[in-house]
Amino acid sequence: MNISLGTVYRNLNLLAEDGMIKKLDLGDDKVHFDGDITPHSHFICESCGKIIDINVDTNDLKQLENDLATKNKLIVHSAELVFRGICDECVCKS
Repeated sequence: MNISLGTVYRNLNLLAEDGMIKKLDLGDDKVHFDGDITPHSHFICESCGKIIDINVDTNDLKQLENDLATKNKLIVHSAELVFRGICDECVCKS
């Protein structure tokens, strides 16, 4: 069975719109999709480009959102934290 790339992305976008998966903007001009819709952060390896899920204490993120709201009078609807660096596999290669 053959399926076009356009069909794949159209369906991924529909799943993201329905909240079944998450569409990520990681600042690299590429579209990324994540099947894990629970609150979490990401680590991007600057060497190989691997994206790793990182679990950050949601209480810490909530505190940061509250600080932004009270100190800067902002209304935060969502937050995403992205770490960048070198993954363990690339560190071992060098």
